Amino acid sequence: MFILNKLKKRLANTRPAKRPQGKVPARSNKRKLELPKRSLSAILEVGENVNKDNNADINSEDINNEPENTASNSDTTIDERHYASLNKEQRKSKPNKAVVNKYLNVKFASRKECLQATRKEDRPRFIIDTYPCFKDPSEVLEKVRRSLSQPEEEDVGHYLKTCVENLKIKLDHLIYYGISKSALRPPTNISDGRIVKVIHLMKGLNNVFKPKGKQSTKQLKAKEIFHVIEGDEGPCDWQRKRSSYIPGLAVSSNGAALLLGRDIFIIFSAGEMVEAVITLIASFYLMDLDYPSGLLVGLSIMQQICFGDSVIHPDGKDDVIKAWNDLQKYCSD
Repeated sequence: MFILNKLKKRLANTRPAKRPQGKVPARSNKRKLELPKRSLSAILEVGENVNKDNNADINSEDINNEPENTASNSDTTIDERHYASLNKEQRKSKPNKAVVNKYLNVKFASRKECLQATRKEDRPRFIIDTYPCFKDPSEVLEKVRRSLSQPEEEDVGHYLKTCVENLKIKLDHLIYYGISKSALRPPTNISDGRIVKVIHLMKGLNNVFKPKGKQSTKQLKAKEIFHVIEGDEGPCDWQRKRSSYIPGLAVSSNGAALLLGRDIFIIFSAGEMVEAVITLIASFYLMDLDYPSGLLVGLSIMQQICFGDSVIHPDGKDDVIKAWNDLQKYCSD
């Protein structure tokens, strides 16, 4: 009897074998996980783009067999990835200039297209918000170097230093040329050397290199891109008065401030006045803007001296060529 009870108890604890159950339609749809084809395609596309970017050897047949819109999507993805890397680096407290410069080199053409598609009135804010790395004057000059397809140096600031030396060499010639044309008076205070001279030149640049014909009121106002602050006046006061989106340089005895739109973009010390003037001219390249008509001849001459850029706007080509030849003749005498 004892043995019989033990057997019954063990049999009661044994689980019966489950019979195979057929599909339950209501459950099969919930349990089956399917990724949408579009999402999966996007995931594969990202991986494909990484390989394309890291590997130089790509099968041309694979590229030709891709859908027509894959190239544009690939470019967009790469652009976004490059900008994300650039943005991460440029917003550091101490960004690596060499790294920033490399990222700027990679997408120079697409960045230029994006800027040209932006309204001129909105370009100052676009530059300030999107590319704070250009608050470094060396990077502003690097934009000029890329535009002129000049070779890159290991030192990011090398091109700026070269342009500064180019202007310093010709500065006295420009001053004396202006005096010979009765367009400039001799500087009254030369104790600060090139600092006073470059300010003196810029104040009268539109008089030294005048365009042909009578200047209109609009042309006369063009000299307002360069302003000497008097008394307690601040650069923002001058900026509000001129109400313009073009770059401007406000200078004082303490230094200079480069403005884009209504915002102060770069601050220069009193000893960096030549650098400030060169960065002002380079800012027109940075924002892809034409020179004001009243300063078209003068700034075109300055760009040839500083950057070696002989490309001239058609509106002032004859005036610039004549002024340049006249200046070269004066310097050679």
